[in-house]
Amino acid sequence: LGQKNVTSLAEPSEHSDRRRCLLLALEAYRWNITEVARRFDVSRPTIYRWLQHHGIEQPRFLGKQ
Repeated sequence: LGQKNVTSLAEPSEHSDRRRCLLLALEAYRWNITEVARRFDVSRPTIYRWLQHHGIEQPRFLGKQ
C-alpha cells in the first residue's frame, strides 16, 4: 500500500475528530493494526490504547473483499 491520505492524529484537538481520523485509517488499511501504527509512527499497543480510549471495537470478521 502506498501512502494514504489520512490526517495525523496529533493534529485534531476534538475527541470526535481524533476518533474519526483513527476510523478512517483503520478502514483505509482494512483494520491492519500494524499498518495503522506505521502510518502514525506509533507502536501497536498505542493503537490498541487509542481504540479502547475511543470506544472502538475491532470487527470479529472482515471477510475477503
